Amino acid sequence: MNEVEKTMVENMPKESQGPQAVTEGSAPDSSGAVFDPSLHQLGKDGSPVITKKGLFKKRRGTGTKSKIADMTPPDSMANFQACGSTSAEIIFIACQGIGGPDWTPRDEERAYMTEAFTQYYTAKDVQDLPPGVILATALISYGAPRFVMPTTQGRFKRAVAWTKNKIKTLRGIRTPEKVEKPKDLAGNIVQGND
Repeated sequence: MNEVEKTMVENMPKESQGPQAVTEGSAPDSSGAVFDPSLHQLGKDGSPVITKKGLFKKRRGTGTKSKIADMTPPDSMANFQACGSTSAEIIFIACQGIGGPDWTPRDEERAYMTEAFTQYYTAKDVQDLPPGVILATALISYGAPRFVMPTTQGRFKRAVAWTKNKIKTLRGIRTPEKVEKPKDLAGNIVQGND
C-alpha cells in the first residue's frame, strides 16, 4: 500500500464492537453529536444503539417535520410567506377571470388561503415559485373567459367540425363536406374576422 491508501485506511470509521457504556452527555458519536435518551434509541441492555456509520440511532418520531417552522431562519420564513401570498393571489385572479366577480375573495378567505399556502411551502421548503406556473396561470386567466364569447364559440365549433371532417376523410370513412358557418339563436350567420 502506498502512503495515500494507508492514510485512507487509518481515517476510515471503525465498525461498532457491540454495546458501549455511554451515558447522557458523554462520548459523542462520529458526527460529534452527544447522546440524548429522548432523541436516541437504547438497546435491550440499556446502552445506545450505534449505526454502521458510528452515529447514535435516532428514536422513531423524533424527526424534524413538525418543527420546520420553528427551525426556519427568519429570512426563509419571509420567502415562504411571500410565495404563499403570491400563490393565493394568483388563484384569486384566475378564479375571478374565469368565474367573474362572484369569485372575489372575502378578507378571511384571503388570509386563510395565504396561510395555507405559506404552511405548505414551509413544509416542502419551496422558497420561490416557478415562473412557468405564474405564466400558465396568467394565460389561462386571460384565455378561459373568452371561450364563452359568441365569436370565439363559433370559430371553435367550426375548427372542431373541420378537424373531425379531415380525420374522417383521411380514414376514408366519408367524402369531405362543407363546414357550415355557425348561427346565433335567431338563425343568423355569426360574422367574425376569419
